[in-house]
Amino acid sequence: MRIGRFIPGWARRVAARFVELATPGNETVGTRWVRAPNLARDAEVCIFVSYAPGSEMPPHSLFHARAWAGAGFHVVIVLNTSDFQASPNLQELAFASGILIRENKGYDFGAWASALGQIPAVRTASVVTLANDSMYGPLDTFDRMVDRVREMDADVIGATESLEFGRHFQSFLLFFKPRALNSGAFWKFWAGVRAGGRIIAVYRYELSLLRAMERAGLRCTALFPSSDRRNPTLTRWRSLIDEGLPYLKIALLRDNLFKVDLRGWETVLEDRGYDTTLTTRHC
Repeated sequence: MRIGRFIPGWARRVAARFVELATPGNETVGTRWVRAPNLARDAEVCIFVSYAPGSEMPPHSLFHARAWAGAGFHVVIVLNTSDFQASPNLQELAFASGILIRENKGYDFGAWASALGQIPAVRTASVVTLANDSMYGPLDTFDRMVDRVREMDADVIGATESLEFGRHFQSFLLFFKPRALNSGAFWKFWAGVRAGGRIIAVYRYELSLLRAMERAGLRCTALFPSSDRRNPTLTRWRSLIDEGLPYLKIALLRDNLFKVDLRGWETVLEDRGYDTTLTTRHC
C-alpha cells in the first residue's frame, strides 16, 4: 500500500520544497564570455543580471544597465538565457565592460556567483554593485543614491532592508566595499551558491547573506531601513520613492499581492524623469 495516497497534495508540495531547500542542485551551469572585462585597481564595478530571451535584453534592462555605466561604473552584463548559443546585440551593449552569457538556472544569486568566480579583479575594486532587472528605474534620485554609497563607511550596503521572514537586505541591489571583497566569508558564501528554484534563492541565499556578513564582523547597513515586517518594495513603494529610492518593483505592478494603492504610479515615475513606455513594453 502506498502511504503517499493518504497525504494531502499541499503537504506533499510543502515536503518537496523542504527537500529542495535542504539539498540544492550542484549541477554545472554553462557560461561563456562574449566580452571579458579588464578591470583596473579601484574600479567601480556593477554586475548586472538580466533575463534575456534569445540573448536580447529587454528595453527597461538596457536603460537600467546604461545608467550604471553613466555613473562611472564598469558594467558586467550577465545574460541569463534559454538560448545559450544566441548572440547578443553587441551594438546595444557597447557600453558594457563585460558580457557573460549564462544558462538560465539558479536565479540571480547563481548568476552573480558565476560572474564573481570568474572575475578575480573584483577583489581590488573600490565597490562592487550587484544589481538585477527586477525594478523599473532608475529615477532622478539615482546619482544621489550612488553618492551616498560612495560616502558611507560600511562594508556591505543594501538598498532596502526587509524584516519579512527575518532581517535581510533585499537582493535587487547590493553593494560591497573592499573589506567585504577581501573577506573569506564573502567568497565562502558565493562559492556555496548552487543552482535551484526560487525557494533556494530566497531562503538559502537572500535571507542568509546578511547574517553571514555580520558574523564575519563586516559593517552592514541599509540605505532605506525597514519600519515594519512587510516587504517594503511591495507595500510602501510611494514613500520609498519619496525618500529617494530610484526604483519601483516590477512585481508590484504585475501582481500587487498586498492590494496596495497604485493610483498615479505612472505620474510618479514620469515626474522623476522615467520614460514609462519602458514599463508598458515589459508588462
